[in-house]
Amino acid sequence: MSVKYIWWTHAKNMISAYPVRTEQYHDLIDMQKIPNNDGMPHGTGVTNPVEALMISAEENTAYREYWAVRKALALFDHYGEAFTQFVVLYYWTRPRWRLERIAPRIHVSKDTVFRWNRLLIKAVGREMGWL
Repeated sequence: MSVKYIWWTHAKNMISAYPVRTEQYHDLIDMQKIPNNDGMPHGTGVTNPVEALMISAEENTAYREYWAVRKALALFDHYGEAFTQFVVLYYWTRPRWRLERIAPRIHVSKDTVFRWNRLLIKAVGREMGWL
């Protein structure tokens, strides 16, 4: 049995929430693109909308989690289509597939699927600073 870290389940939940976080991130960017043309002064705060977006996003935990998962997934780009199918089937489809059932579906061994899962979770943990 593998050693599970305290943050292990949280990292899995972050990967599962990535599609939703992606939509939220793009909605936030689209919202910031809408100019405020009401003609009223807004004080001496940040006037650059991109800068305001970055400041608000950096303070947001969901944003940090989104980028941690995005960077972790980018590390596995060279694994090919089978890895992408694994992530989609295990993390992003409901009901969630069991790892043992995914292996024959994407034509890799069970050990490979378990290793990919472990490596992905640890990569997310590294990106969040937990490792």
